[in-house]
Amino acid sequence: MLFNPAAKRFTFRDLRALAVMTDPALKKQLNASTAAREFAEHVYSQCRQTEEDKRLFGEELAVLKARSDAILKTAYEHVRQELAAEVLYGFGTKPPVTPQSAIDIIPPHYWLFLQLKPETSEAFGHGVHYVGIFFQRKEDVPPETIALVNESRGNASVATPDMPPPVSAGEQPDEDRYIPPYVQLQLDAIKHFSITPAHHTLKKTITGWLEKEAAARGIELSGRMLESLATSIRPPEAQKGGNKKQHEPAEG
Repeated sequence: MLFNPAAKRFTFRDLRALAVMTDPALKKQLNASTAAREFAEHVYSQCRQTEEDKRLFGEELAVLKARSDAILKTAYEHVRQELAAEVLYGFGTKPPVTPQSAIDIIPPHYWLFLQLKPETSEAFGHGVHYVGIFFQRKEDVPPETIALVNESRGNASVATPDMPPPVSAGEQPDEDRYIPPYVQLQLDAIKHFSITPAHHTLKKTITGWLEKEAAARGIELSGRMLESLATSIRPPEAQKGGNKKQHEPAEG
């Protein structure tokens, strides 16, 4: 069994709550948004509730909901980074679900492009779909499962499932060719350093480039996330160490 049946399982909502509780700024914003909604509801309950009152109340609720949604979206981005960095592992089933359906571990790098649907415990994107998703801490996951994840890196290509080719500079992608910003950043790094199984670059160098490029593109990445991105695009042979030649491109 890939997961630990005796260990605690977390839902998307559990992880979101943890993300908010451990980020003072997010917690403050969410508390302020909740308080504003409660105040708006109190004021509306005390007024005459005319058609104009209903309209204004509805508009205020819409603004407050959008604010709360933005805060929760940020919380889920924190969750995504923790998953990609393998602090937690996600498990799910590929539909259609039958009594014989297996519960699979979701490859950590998939969280860089999967779209989350927390209310139904789903994640999907680029031809991949998981339902019934739950999570466990890395320390609770069986060692053989982690070994399986590490082994799969040696058999997986850098591109994600059904990933379309990179969009050329100046070309506008259509909806069918959407590439998540994290994945595009990795693809651009591969091109920049000309990474191949026999031609790779120091992880520190890649991490520095990713950090600079992410900042220039307005993408916020934690140090742990940067390391995860750099590690996952290097060939498996390079991750194992050894005396293979490492390529350092000239600055320009």
